[in-house]
Amino acid sequence: TYEVDGDTLRVTDSGAPVRYTSGDGAWVSIYLPDNVKLGTVRVSTAMGDVDIMDLAAGSLSVSSGLGDVYLSNVSAETAALNLSMGDLWAYTLDTADALTVENELGDVWMDGNFQGDTSVTMSMGSLDLGISLGMSDYSLDLEAALGDLYLDGSRQYGAVHREDGENQLTVDSAVGDVSIYFDYGY
Repeated sequence: TYEVDGDTLRVTDSGAPVRYTSGDGAWVSIYLPDNVKLGTVRVSTAMGDVDIMDLAAGSLSVSSGLGDVYLSNVSAETAALNLSMGDLWAYTLDTADALTVENELGDVWMDGNFQGDTSVTMSMGSLDLGISLGMSDYSLDLEAALGDLYLDGSRQYGAVHREDGENQLTVDSAVGDVSIYFDYGY
């Protein structure tokens, strides 16, 4: 069902069990006019994939219990991406002030222009991160507890800490490899 309340669109599922016989599943598609910037976008799903393409927002929040999240050509002042079990693909993701990514179980592939504070927390899974800005633009706090850490293809031994950039990049990976590329062209 959907509801429009002033400038807010809410799309909800009743939560009742649904049976699919065709194998095609179910989906919700929301189309926006070109060049529209939304104030706040919140997407939450207990089970199922989330695809977001060509979106501009002040604030973006995506929460997924079980399923993959795909973002393509998305820009936001702030973004929070939380996955319990699933992979995250974010291509051409641009954030102006803050990006927070938390993934309990799954891999993350992201590229974009991440300004302000960027924090990625991985419990179990690998991280591949391509950043359009240079390494000198970031203060770094990077750790891969049980996994390898690579910066621009060069293996790092131990955690990496540096305090001289105007932006902050924090990565905390419990189990899994971390690869970060700066000056990444996308």
